[in-house]
Amino acid sequence: MTKNKKPKYSFTQFFFNYFDNLGEMTLINLIMCIPIAVFTGLMVLTAYLTGQINIFVLFLGIPVTAPFFAGALYVGLKLTRGEVIRPIQDFFKGMKDNYKAFLLNSVIVYIISAGLYLTFSFYRGGLRETAVMAAFVLSFLFALFFIFFEFGLVTMLVSVDIGFGAAVKNAVVLVAGGLVEHLKAIVVFLLTASVIYSAVLLSGNMVVGIIICAAAVLLFLPVLSAYIIVYNVFRVVERIVIAPFEQQKIQSRQAKEEIYKPDMDEMIALAKGDPEEYVFLGGRMLKRKAVIKMIENRKQ
Repeated sequence: MTKNKKPKYSFTQFFFNYFDNLGEMTLINLIMCIPIAVFTGLMVLTAYLTGQINIFVLFLGIPVTAPFFAGALYVGLKLTRGEVIRPIQDFFKGMKDNYKAFLLNSVIVYIISAGLYLTFSFYRGGLRETAVMAAFVLSFLFALFFIFFEFGLVTMLVSVDIGFGAAVKNAVVLVAGGLVEHLKAIVVFLLTASVIYSAVLLSGNMVVGIIICAAAVLLFLPVLSAYIIVYNVFRVVERIVIAPFEQQKIQSRQAKEEIYKPDMDEMIALAKGDPEEYVFLGGRMLKRKAVIKMIENRKQ
């Protein structure tokens, strides 16, 4: 599972973590922009040659960038925990350890995203009828559920050592168990988008607006998005997934200790001799100094 100190969560800590590592995070963001720029260039070229943009081809950006977001999410996890960031090593470690799961998940995201696009395209005709309005509300709720599900899933994939199937099951539970934290992540995303949108409006010029958007993507937006998700959702993973697992480990260890409690006289006899030598106690090979420690603990 996970094995790090419990982080402190607060609104100010979110910014302190990021700005204390601003150089490292900017470097990671620049690396992430390489595949984004390549894919965007290919889409622009395709649109120029064909005279149109196919939305389902555009959605291929999801699997193309998925492994890179694995690296960014892993760095976001370390930032959330307050650990030292090694930008290049940590980013590529996150990619190397999680790219298979993220590619598999990207297929799911692609299919659901394409389905939601087709679904919401249907509502462009209007929402006058009650049945259509009800269907729209259900579609919106499903889309929100899927976003929350993905928040939990990608956070678990980089923070908890469990299989993809188990992560999917837990992600469903996290949707309800971490509703507040998921909503906080959405609010932060909306605030970030509103700041960028306001800057574009205030520029009063389309070219300047495009430059502002491009600068946001180039300098911080992709890696900040990953950090927003992990910072808000990891606390839910701690509470619902990691804490019960750790408690189960403690109970299992205590149960094993209760099954066999070596006799004090037996331990005293085995403790005599070279502390570095191995002795056989309770089905295990232990150094005498470990037996001496057990005796001291028993006397306390």
